[in-house]
Amino acid sequence: MDAALGWLGDLVRYIAQLVPRLQLVRATDRCIKFTGPRTKEVGPGLHLWWPLVTELEIHPIVRQVKSLPEQKLQTRDGVTVMVDAVLIFEIADLHTFIVANYDADDSLEEVAQEAVLTVVMEMTMEQLRDPEMRKKVNARLTTEARKALKLFGVTTERLRLQSLAPGAVLIHAGDSLVSVGIEA
Repeated sequence: MDAALGWLGDLVRYIAQLVPRLQLVRATDRCIKFTGPRTKEVGPGLHLWWPLVTELEIHPIVRQVKSLPEQKLQTRDGVTVMVDAVLIFEIADLHTFIVANYDADDSLEEVAQEAVLTVVMEMTMEQLRDPEMRKKVNARLTTEARKALKLFGVTTERLRLQSLAPGAVLIHAGDSLVSVGIEA
């Protein structure tokens, strides 16, 4: 019976696309309207849109915190470390952030992780462990992230290391991985 009346559901969905809809955009968000090849950023408020010819993408632009995944890196003195970081940012230009990137959130994460990689690989383990030097490392991380993320419409407040630990050395042994210890 469902298969026989499936066309009815399709017809209702098609007709629903012909009806204009209202969309509320909160004060903390902005919206990109995609209408054919054209795009337009719209601010907070109530907006009328036609589902048949328009798609909306709503995204927060206010201060956000993103924990970056742990990375296994090697310091300048050859020590393998596991690091993860926290990025604090705002979206300054939503149009650039959404329209110039296929997956903006993945791009944000990848660019921030590249900043972590660049800075950590230039430091020694001793420098990274030193509490006074850690402030300079975090300042350098923030500077690198600001330069890179500005191109994506993002304003970086801070990028800082969240944790730093010596990493396990893994050796491929056939089809399995064997852990041989922790580097110090």
